[in-house]
Amino acid sequence: MTPSDSPDSPQEQVPCLSQFQGEHERIVALFRAYQCGLMSLDLTEARCGLEGLRYELAVHMQVEDTVLMPIYKGLKERPEGGSPVFFEKEHEKLKRLLDRLIADLEQLEQLDEAGRLARADALEVIEHGFTFKHLFEHHTSREDKAFYPTIGESMTEAEREQTWQRMDAVEAGARASLGEPPSMTDLP
Repeated sequence: MTPSDSPDSPQEQVPCLSQFQGEHERIVALFRAYQCGLMSLDLTEARCGLEGLRYELAVHMQVEDTVLMPIYKGLKERPEGGSPVFFEKEHEKLKRLLDRLIADLEQLEQLDEAGRLARADALEVIEHGFTFKHLFEHHTSREDKAFYPTIGESMTEAEREQTWQRMDAVEAGARASLGEPPSMTDLP
């Protein structure tokens, strides 16, 4: 999340929430890697994408829930349809759907070990993933239109800098508690 410290820039760049929002793209890319693995019946690739997704989503949600949501809840005015409870419920549902995807992948891995994995099995799991994908897209859109702009507009430059530092600290803590992100070499 740390802003670029380019020696070419005349002044230090002030962090903005759009930099943090950009992490949504990384989460989408990990979901695509998971789906591509399923499509090719490469369950190692699927596992790597899904474990990466679970890791990055956990870190991202920790920062939002710990730093940004209390700020958002403290605002006197929020956009219509931007109740904090919507964001909280969506986080809970995304976690439940992700747990389902992990369980589905474990079932595919068992079928593969037994030599009974079929493309139809993977297709069914891919279809289960659409619910996660659509909710994540909806949630990201809601955050992009209401959550982040409302928070950003409510802060002074100094408050944004302080918030960014808190976000960095929470992210570092979350990554430390989760350990290193998974990679292909971590998988069986």
